[in-house]
Amino acid sequence: MYEDQLTKTLSSSGVEVTDFMTYLEQCSQAYGGQPGYEHFDALMVSLTASEDYERFLQVMFAVVRENWVPEDSAALLPAPDVQLHEVDVVIPEGVGPGMAMNIEYLGLAHQVVVPEGCFAGTAIRVTLQVPGP
Repeated sequence: MYEDQLTKTLSSSGVEVTDFMTYLEQCSQAYGGQPGYEHFDALMVSLTASEDYERFLQVMFAVVRENWVPEDSAALLPAPDVQLHEVDVVIPEGVGPGMAMNIEYLGLAHQVVVPEGCFAGTAIRVTLQVPGP
């Protein structure tokens, strides 16, 4: 999907993908790691993150944490470097009230106890502690 969007964008600008890649390689050799070009390095990390799916996920998760804004009604943070994210999850089959269920959010494992009156298929809102950026 990312490659399709990139190809479409370049094509609409009259640029071939191979020419763009050659240009980026030249820029990387000239500017990569140089003082004053940190934004270029960040761009290259973002562009190449999709080559490795796990790396791509970590980049995206970091962006979520960096841009997180607490709810106005959010509880006090348990520590300065902890964020509280409210997430809607659906209780899976085989899990019922009082039982713990595992949730993966932003690449982190969390365990949540299912409240009374909630059964498989029910969507509940939970608050998860996430380390800050």
